[in-house]
Amino acid sequence: MTGIHTYALLCEKTLGRAPSEVRLLHLRDPVVISAVPTPQTIRGQERRTAAVWGAIERACAKEDFRPNTGPLCNYCHFKPVCPAFAADGAPGAAAAAGAA
Repeated sequence: MTGIHTYALLCEKTLGRAPSEVRLLHLRDPVVISAVPTPQTIRGQERRTAAVWGAIERACAKEDFRPNTGPLCNYCHFKPVCPAFAADGAPGAAAAAGAA
C-alpha cells in the first residue's frame, strides 16, 4: 500500500489538499486498490519518504552503494560486473575470471 499512500502525499503536495480517496487500477487483472488517506497516513508516508531520501543523499555523499542480492539477481544483466558476485570483491572480477 506504500505506492498508493505516496500518490496521496503527492496529490496533497501538488494540489494543496489531500484527496478524499485514492485508487490504483490494474488493467491487466481487473483489480482496484483503494485507500482513504488520513492526515496520519500522509504524515507517515512523508516521514518514510524523507528517510529514504536522506539515506540516498548519505550514500551519494559517501559513494557507498552496496549491492543487495536477492532472487532477481538471476535475471540481471549487470551480474557479471556486480561487486556482490565478484570473486575478489572488485567490480568486474567475476567477469574477468570467467573470461580467463
